[in-house]
Amino acid sequence: MIKLKDITKCYDTADVRFTALNNVNLNINDGEHVAIIGESGAGKTTLLNIISTLDKPTSGLAEYNGRNIGALSEKDAAWLRLHEFGFVFQDHMLMPMLNVWDNICMPLVLSGRKIDTPKIHKLAERILPDCRLEAMPHQLSGGQQQRVGIARAVVTEPAVIFADEPTGNLDSVNSLNVMSVLLETSALNHSTLIYVTHNEELAQKADRIITIKDGNIIE
Repeated sequence: MIKLKDITKCYDTADVRFTALNNVNLNINDGEHVAIIGESGAGKTTLLNIISTLDKPTSGLAEYNGRNIGALSEKDAAWLRLHEFGFVFQDHMLMPMLNVWDNICMPLVLSGRKIDTPKIHKLAERILPDCRLEAMPHQLSGGQQQRVGIARAVVTEPAVIFADEPTGNLDSVNSLNVMSVLLETSALNHSTLIYVTHNEELAQKADRIITIKDGNIIE
């Protein structure tokens, strides 16, 4: 369970204080698929970053399974991201010097977990049926690169998957393909999925849509 209570996030510049989130309250249940939508600058990514411990709130309480994640040390937050969370980025952020197999296995290596070769092959067959595991990222299409990013995010079977505009750089056909893979894989692993999107069609595939406007949630 993810719970936000009166979350406010402000950014200070030399001349002005900008409020990205304003007293946000939100509960997200285990296994729920949630889409976050809103105009650019509305606070979508800020909300995602606070829930995922990539940023800290200025005030308010952010909880994950009853734990105050807003008060975690960077070491404890990093542990949580590595062991409980998975991330899919708009620009896929694959390591260019590693092949597909090594990119997928990276979270397992970093967390010191066993690489279950048959299990990873099965994952790759489901998510990347048209992709050679020895291929380098520059040899892949944009859609293939993003699906490698999804495989990397789910290889540890995380409790929560965060995706920030995961199809933002793809055409409409690849966007639907990538989103379908992400939704299906999350459901298979019983993972909570929280994703930011500008695409109304993709948002409609979630269990619930959260709209943010000027730092406020309008459900």
